[in-house]
Amino acid sequence: GIRIYLDDFGDNSLNLVVGFWALVIQKTYIASKVKETIYKTLNDNNIEIPFPQRTVYIKELPKTV
Repeated sequence: GIRIYLDDFGDNSLNLVVGFWALVIQKTYIASKVKETIYKTLNDNNIEIPFPQRTVYIKELPKTV
C-alpha cells in the first residue's frame, strides 16, 4: 500500500511524505505509478497544484562584438 503524510507547511506548499514498498529493481517504475496515481486523483477531485511563476525582464541585451 501507499501511505501519505503531511510533513510540513511550506511558504507556498503542503509538503507530503509518500511511502511505499517496492523491490529495488521495480523502484523507478513503482515510484512513477504512485506519482501518476496521486496526480490523477487530485485532478479527478478538481484539486489544482499552483506552480509558482517568475517573470524575468531583460533590461538590456549584451552588445555583440
